[in-house]
Amino acid sequence: MRNEKGSTLIQVLLVILIFSVLGLSLMINVVGENKRVNITDSNVQTRNLARDGLIYFETSFKDYIDNNKPITLNELKGLFSDAKYPEQGWMTIRDEKNEKIQIKVSHPDIIKSNPDGIEYSDETAKRNYITVYSKGDDGTTVTELTGHYKLDFEFDVNTPTVLFAQFEEGTKAVDFAGGELLGLEIIAGLVGVDALDFIFWHGDDGYYPVPDDGILDIDLLGDALEVNLLGLTFDLLLNLINSISGGTLDLEIPRFHTMENNPVVAVRDAKAVGLDLLKIGEFNLLSLDILKLPVEKNVNVLINGHYGNVKVPLVSSALDKILGFLLPNLIPLEGGHQDIDFEKLSVVGNVIIQQDKNDCKDQFLKSCEQNMRRFTFENGLFVTQTLLVGGERVKYNIPELDKAFGKNENHLELGGDMVAMRDFMIDSAKVKFIDDGKNTGSNIYVHHNAVIRKSCIQSDSSMFRLFVKDKLTIENNVECASYNGLFYAENGIEVVIPEGQTMIINGEVIGDIKISGGGTLIIHSNSYNSVEFKDIKLISQGRVFEGSE
Repeated sequence: MRNEKGSTLIQVLLVILIFSVLGLSLMINVVGENKRVNITDSNVQTRNLARDGLIYFETSFKDYIDNNKPITLNELKGLFSDAKYPEQGWMTIRDEKNEKIQIKVSHPDIIKSNPDGIEYSDETAKRNYITVYSKGDDGTTVTELTGHYKLDFEFDVNTPTVLFAQFEEGTKAVDFAGGELLGLEIIAGLVGVDALDFIFWHGDDGYYPVPDDGILDIDLLGDALEVNLLGLTFDLLLNLINSISGGTLDLEIPRFHTMENNPVVAVRDAKAVGLDLLKIGEFNLLSLDILKLPVEKNVNVLINGHYGNVKVPLVSSALDKILGFLLPNLIPLEGGHQDIDFEKLSVVGNVIIQQDKNDCKDQFLKSCEQNMRRFTFENGLFVTQTLLVGGERVKYNIPELDKAFGKNENHLELGGDMVAMRDFMIDSAKVKFIDDGKNTGSNIYVHHNAVIRKSCIQSDSSMFRLFVKDKLTIENNVECASYNGLFYAENGIEVVIPEGQTMIINGEVIGDIKISGGGTLIIHSNSYNSVEFKDIKLISQGRVFEGSE
């Protein structure tokens, strides 16, 4: 009996021991799970706090932009001031109970000033990118979240376009193509045509020079001989006087009074664009909206300042070339060239702005530097299709003359705002945008693509501002010390720089920048406080928690 009682006691003790161990194990598991739950809850809370930090920045950014629209780059700098969002150290935006949020903002390059410029060599130049760091702290756990953003600038090209498209009463509509009867046409992409020749060319491929007053005053062929020989006589006298004076007297007769004192709409077929039939020298007083004109029959215009003298076939083209070869600047049988300060010009078609071929002052085939040719537009230039500045110049096709007149490039001074409803290009040109007293440089508004190639922009960075609705391409030119101006493109900017070369831009580049070719881009920033953007949006490029893969 005693052994049985002892055995039973041992069994009871074993059962108690087993249940005690199980209970203790269960308690340990419950406590551990509670700790794990608390840690998980803490992680979730701090993650949410970190997210709230990014949301705070996004909301603050949007409110600031909305309250300052339209907004300038200088005003954007105000948002990223160190007092508001310091780059060094953390800024606390919430600190209550067990919830603390801190953020730190890496400022975008586009608002930074660096005397040495900012250098980019990667394929993507992240000039408009922002990094925001946010920390959530509940007193137990700290979680850091990094947000990546891109600034998306929106510029309003449409408003200035509509403004420049309006022509008030007093506008002169001029049939530029009427000059083809007088041999004033430049055919099919700038192939040279002697001014003495009669050319009959029809279609959309011809380029027509801006008619001078001598042409506008003639009634077709009726008074051509008398008017143009008179112009020739004046030119001969002025050239002789200028030659005798050694250049101290630079006399010339104004040739483009009509263009310089009237808003002008250039057309080729007035009826085709809904205007009254207009011949050379016959003008309408009208107000119209260029955007509402059809473009089935466009007139392509060459602006190079050429004016004509002898336009009738009494002197052969061969004699003209012989005299031009012997005395290229004394006997102006082909007329000459002058700078033009347009009041306002609209062209229903394409436009080429170019330096003329006849621009060397030295006589007897001496080599010389080409002069600048200046064209300004007091109240704007409106082009319904494509605007080309520069391009391949017309040549004499006489080797000695072509050599004397230098390289095939354009030296231009331009002033006033311009609109191109299609594309815009600067090609083979050294361009200086100027303050002519009426316009401080040029704003150029382009509705499709733009290209700058084999060219230099030599003006101060404040004088040239290019706004492109689609894509802008800039090809590096090793002959340029720098490109000066503001370059904006809604759908991106490709900068082509061959490996080993460096492009310097003094001004600003706004948009998604892609560097192709393996070269280096250096940007010296200019704030352009006068340029207002319709909106600046913050586009998220992703978020990453610290330690996440």
